[in-house]
Amino acid sequence: MVQPHLANVARTTLASFALAALAGGVASASVVVPERTVRVPGAGVINQLKHIVTIGSTVDPTNGDQNPYGLTIAPVTSGSIVAGDLLIANFNNGNPFNIQGLGTTVEILHPTPGSMPTRLVQDPRLTGPSAMATSTTSDFPWVAAFTANGVPIVADSTSGGVV
Repeated sequence: MVQPHLANVARTTLASFALAALAGGVASASVVVPERTVRVPGAGVINQLKHIVTIGSTVDPTNGDQNPYGLTIAPVTSGSIVAGDLLIANFNNGNPFNIQGLGTTVEILHPTPGSMPTRLVQDPRLTGPSAMATSTTSDFPWVAAFTANGVPIVADSTSGGVV
Protein backbone atom coordinates (compact mmCIF):
# COMPACT_ATOMS: atom_id res chain seq x y z
CA MET A 1 0.00 0.00 0.00
CA VAL A 2 1.26 3.46 -0.91
CA GLN A 3 1.50 5.84 2.01
CA PRO A 4 -0.56 9.05 1.47
CA HIS A 5 2.50 11.32 1.60
CA LEU A 6 4.28 9.15 -0.98
CA ALA A 7 1.25 9.26 -3.27
CA ASN A 8 1.42 13.06 -3.18
CA VAL A 9 5.15 13.01 -3.91
CA ALA A 10 4.64 10.57 -6.79
CA ARG A 11 1.79 12.68 -8.22
CA THR A 12 3.86 15.86 -7.91
CA THR A 13 6.85 14.14 -9.49
CA LEU A 14 4.71 12.80 -12.32
CA ALA A 15 3.36 16.28 -12.98
CA SER A 16 6.89 17.71 -12.90
CA PHE A 17 8.16 15.18 -15.42
CA ALA A 18 5.14 15.68 -17.67
CA LEU A 19 5.66 19.45 -17.46
CA ALA A 20 9.35 19.04 -18.27
CA ALA A 21 8.43 17.08 -21.39
CA LEU A 22 5.92 19.75 -22.37
CA ALA A 23 8.21 22.69 -21.64
CA GLY A 24 10.86 21.10 -23.81
CA GLY A 25 8.82 22.11 -26.85
CA VAL A 26 7.23 18.71 -27.31
CA ALA A 27 3.64 19.09 -28.46
CA SER A 28 2.50 15.98 -26.67
CA ALA A 29 2.00 15.06 -23.05
CA SER A 30 4.10 12.27 -21.62
CA VAL A 31 3.67 10.83 -18.17
CA VAL A 32 6.34 8.91 -16.34
CA VAL A 33 4.78 6.05 -14.44
CA PRO A 34 6.60 4.51 -11.47
CA GLU A 35 6.66 0.72 -11.51
CA ARG A 36 6.03 0.79 -7.78
CA THR A 37 6.30 3.31 -4.98
CA VAL A 38 8.32 2.05 -2.07
CA ARG A 39 9.55 4.18 0.78
CA VAL A 40 13.30 4.04 1.00
CA PRO A 41 14.65 6.30 3.75
CA GLY A 42 16.70 9.13 2.26
CA ALA A 43 15.80 8.24 -1.33
CA GLY A 44 13.49 10.03 -3.74
CA VAL A 45 11.08 8.58 -6.25
CA ILE A 46 12.98 9.74 -9.35
CA ASN A 47 14.96 6.50 -9.61
CA GLN A 48 11.67 4.59 -9.67
CA LEU A 49 10.35 6.42 -12.74
CA LYS A 50 11.12 4.12 -15.64
CA HIS A 51 8.17 3.90 -18.01
CA ILE A 52 7.22 6.87 -20.23
CA VAL A 53 3.75 6.85 -21.78
CA THR A 54 2.80 9.35 -24.49
CA ILE A 55 -0.73 10.52 -23.82
CA GLY A 56 -1.42 12.68 -26.88
CA SER A 57 -1.03 16.02 -28.61
CA THR A 58 -1.62 19.25 -26.70
CA VAL A 59 -2.23 21.33 -29.85
CA ASP A 60 -5.67 22.96 -29.84
CA PRO A 61 -7.71 21.12 -32.50
CA THR A 62 -9.60 24.27 -33.56
CA ASN A 63 -7.09 27.12 -33.80
CA GLY A 64 -3.74 25.31 -33.50
CA ASP A 65 -2.55 27.00 -30.27
CA GLN A 66 0.53 25.13 -29.04
CA ASN A 67 3.69 25.18 -26.92
CA PRO A 68 2.26 24.20 -23.54
CA TYR A 69 3.76 26.22 -20.70
CA GLY A 70 1.28 25.42 -17.95
CA LEU A 71 0.27 21.94 -16.80
CA THR A 72 -1.64 20.69 -13.81
CA ILE A 73 -3.46 17.50 -12.91
CA ALA A 74 -7.14 18.00 -12.01
CA PRO A 75 -7.66 16.93 -8.38
CA VAL A 76 -11.48 16.88 -8.57
CA THR A 77 -14.23 16.25 -11.09
CA SER A 78 -16.19 19.31 -12.13
CA GLY A 79 -18.07 20.08 -15.35
CA SER A 80 -16.08 18.76 -18.30
CA ILE A 81 -12.98 18.15 -16.13
CA VAL A 82 -12.52 14.68 -14.62
CA ALA A 83 -10.19 14.09 -11.66
CA GLY A 84 -6.83 13.01 -13.07
CA ASP A 85 -7.19 14.93 -16.35
CA LEU A 86 -4.22 16.96 -17.54
CA LEU A 87 -5.03 20.67 -17.93
CA ILE A 88 -2.70 22.40 -20.37
CA ALA A 89 -2.19 26.13 -21.09
CA ASN A 90 -0.95 26.78 -24.65
CA PHE A 91 1.48 29.74 -24.70
CA ASN A 92 1.87 30.17 -28.50
CA ASN A 93 -0.85 30.96 -31.00
CA GLY A 94 -1.57 28.52 -33.80
CA ASN A 95 -1.54 28.53 -37.53
CA PRO A 96 0.03 30.04 -39.42
CA PHE A 97 2.47 31.93 -37.19
CA ASN A 98 3.20 30.08 -33.89
CA ILE A 99 4.12 33.35 -32.12
CA GLN A 100 5.25 33.05 -28.50
CA GLY A 101 2.97 34.58 -25.90
CA LEU A 102 -0.10 34.85 -28.14
CA GLY A 103 -1.86 31.58 -27.28
CA THR A 104 -5.30 31.90 -25.70
CA THR A 105 -6.41 28.34 -24.95
CA VAL A 106 -6.54 25.87 -22.09
CA GLU A 107 -6.95 22.21 -23.07
CA ILE A 108 -8.12 19.09 -21.25
CA LEU A 109 -6.28 15.86 -22.01
CA HIS A 110 -7.61 12.63 -20.51
CA PRO A 111 -4.70 10.57 -19.10
CA THR A 112 -5.02 7.66 -21.49
CA PRO A 113 -2.74 6.94 -24.47
CA GLY A 114 -4.11 8.29 -27.75
CA SER A 115 -6.20 11.03 -26.13
CA MET A 116 -7.19 14.05 -28.16
CA PRO A 117 -7.26 17.49 -26.51
CA THR A 118 -10.58 19.10 -25.71
CA ARG A 119 -10.73 22.86 -25.37
CA LEU A 120 -11.66 23.97 -21.86
CA VAL A 121 -11.61 27.66 -22.71
CA GLN A 122 -10.35 30.17 -25.24
CA ASP A 123 -10.36 33.82 -24.25
CA PRO A 124 -8.24 36.83 -25.31
CA ARG A 125 -7.95 37.73 -21.60
CA LEU A 126 -5.77 34.59 -21.32
CA THR A 127 -3.23 35.74 -23.92
CA GLY A 128 0.03 33.93 -23.23
CA PRO A 129 -1.13 31.48 -20.56
CA SER A 130 2.05 30.39 -18.82
CA ALA A 131 1.15 28.54 -15.62
CA MET A 132 -1.74 26.54 -14.17
CA ALA A 133 -2.87 25.78 -10.62
CA THR A 134 -5.81 23.93 -9.14
CA SER A 135 -7.24 23.45 -5.69
CA THR A 136 -8.83 20.42 -4.10
CA THR A 137 -11.55 22.66 -2.68
CA SER A 138 -12.38 24.57 -5.86
CA ASP A 139 -13.69 23.42 -9.19
CA PHE A 140 -12.00 26.14 -11.26
CA PRO A 141 -8.35 26.16 -12.36
CA TRP A 142 -6.30 29.36 -12.15
CA VAL A 143 -4.19 30.46 -15.09
CA ALA A 144 -1.28 32.90 -15.02
CA ALA A 145 -1.42 34.67 -18.36
CA PHE A 146 1.36 36.75 -19.93
CA THR A 147 -0.88 39.77 -20.56
CA ALA A 148 -3.46 39.24 -17.80
CA ASN A 149 -3.89 41.78 -15.06
CA GLY A 150 -4.11 39.36 -12.15
CA VAL A 151 -4.62 35.61 -12.26
CA PRO A 152 -7.71 34.64 -14.29
CA ILE A 153 -9.93 31.85 -13.03
CA VAL A 154 -11.40 29.80 -15.85
CA ALA A 155 -14.47 27.65 -16.29
CA ASP A 156 -15.32 25.57 -19.33
CA SER A 157 -16.50 27.43 -22.42
CA THR A 158 -20.12 26.44 -21.84
CA SER A 159 -19.95 28.21 -18.45
CA GLY A 160 -18.66 31.42 -19.92
CA GLY A 161 -14.85 31.06 -20.04
CA VAL A 162 -12.91 33.42 -17.79
CA VAL A 163 -14.70 34.03 -14.50
